[in-house]
Amino acid sequence: GSHWFNDMVSVAAIFEIDTLQSQTEQFLDYYLDTQGPDGWLGPETNTTGPRRLSPRYPFLLGAIRMAEARPERATRIASALHRFVGYVYGALKREGDMEYDAWAYTGDLLRVIAWLSERHPNGQQDVLAEVARMLEERTCDTLSHVFREENFPSTFNGNTQWPLRTPDPGFEWRSMNTIKALATMAARCRLSGTPSDREAIDEAWSTLLQHQGHPSGTYTLDPAQRFWGDWGRVHSITESMRSVSYMYQVTGDPQYADGAERIFYNALWAASNKNPWTTLWSASLCRGSYPKDGPYYGVFKGDLYSRDESCSVHTYPEGWTDFIYDAFQTTADRASLVHVYPGPFTVSTTLSGGNKVIITVNTSFPFNEDTLSTTIIADKAFTYYVRIPQRSHNATISVNCGAALPCKPRNGLHAVPIKAGATNLTLTLPAQITTDARPAGRTMVRRGPLLFAYDDLAHARPDWQYSNLNDNLHYAIDPATLRTGDVRARWVFGTSAMRRTLAVAACPVEGNNRWDRDSEARVYEPGRAVCVGAVRNLTLTVYAVSGVVWKGVAGH
Repeated sequence: GSHWFNDMVSVAAIFEIDTLQSQTEQFLDYYLDTQGPDGWLGPETNTTGPRRLSPRYPFLLGAIRMAEARPERATRIASALHRFVGYVYGALKREGDMEYDAWAYTGDLLRVIAWLSERHPNGQQDVLAEVARMLEERTCDTLSHVFREENFPSTFNGNTQWPLRTPDPGFEWRSMNTIKALATMAARCRLSGTPSDREAIDEAWSTLLQHQGHPSGTYTLDPAQRFWGDWGRVHSITESMRSVSYMYQVTGDPQYADGAERIFYNALWAASNKNPWTTLWSASLCRGSYPKDGPYYGVFKGDLYSRDESCSVHTYPEGWTDFIYDAFQTTADRASLVHVYPGPFTVSTTLSGGNKVIITVNTSFPFNEDTLSTTIIADKAFTYYVRIPQRSHNATISVNCGAALPCKPRNGLHAVPIKAGATNLTLTLPAQITTDARPAGRTMVRRGPLLFAYDDLAHARPDWQYSNLNDNLHYAIDPATLRTGDVRARWVFGTSAMRRTLAVAACPVEGNNRWDRDSEARVYEPGRAVCVGAVRNLTLTVYAVSGVVWKGVAGH
């Protein structure tokens, strides 16, 4: 319920769904009405078991969003959060009253403390400062030591368990906690402002990507990255995007905005599209062709290509609204707006000094075009910032149909002075087709923030027969032949209907037994792939294959 509330507050507000807004407000009222005299926010489900703090944190973040969307509720919400922080203060003094997950997720609580301190201190500055100090003190070495180069898992040990370091807050053996630890490090940096905390963020992110980074922007649990795998569980992807986006808000480092954008446009969309972790199976839902196989047969790896969709329902759209929520941000003095993530948005807000601003962005970026057309209506003059992705060279911007001038970003942001009244901007973010070398001789193809791959299921018949699948699993490509393919007319969120495609000359190579795990793990020496079939043109698409199964292709 806590996670649901945090996501649905944004969904209800962004899409203006009255029924959902009513439900989230009822949920909030129930939590506040049942708050314990000691400050605990329930509701209690088992009074005999130990209390767990970490499941409460998403509710706290959702409550903050509700307070910002419904200012008339802010006073009561802030009061309840202060009482909960008081409960945490007592738990910290008692020692041992915070479980592993609570330590790994400390960043969420530090964000709550920062919000209370800045917006609703209510005379509790000393308590807030002391709780923040205690949390920072307890998470100092426990967080950063794992991400140090000498401690981080850098080799594939098979079934051999990597020795855990101590003290361990639980994120060495749980990927979700690893991702949340990054947000905690960012929250520590925001409150402390010390260079060491800032350096720890960069070191952690660099180490994680170096040894376990995935092309989609997330990370895998196989340091050798020999296997393609279903790393697309939506909740872990969502938390990855949230953590990296928050790291950008704290540091202003463009690499984190680029990272969050890559996660959203690749891992999150692909996972939401076909990935089994976004799907719930139930026997009562089955009404399709193969009910005799049971409701859970589609969960297993071998049946990703044959699952019966009639036995399933998709979970709520976790993560999507977080990207929309963070797409526009204000400067610290709330006098300027920053368009962080390019995309089709409409924003209505009030900046400092009562400056009412409405922004409308029309674009199909990054799927069909590289241009964003923006209309800004403002009561007063202000500075508007647009983020220029690091991959976009030669970006240009035109103001009120004037000449397209080169963007000159500073720390990734291009400043545009906006006058009172209406202003029209045309921003062009050119994207090049690039290739990245991957482990085991694979090559990853990308254009802009999007990854492209060959979808070997796109031409399969809809009867889900294994014999109908293309037997070729691996291809060697000639990167010099990569080019933009046909632009399709339809706009459908499916692999067979994406607008922009890429084309490349390729040939099948040895090791194409789909059902042989060793075939998937085959290592190809770069530049020495041996064709076992004729060269043909392949069409590459985004969201190819099932879920985030970026098999890649062998470099040729």
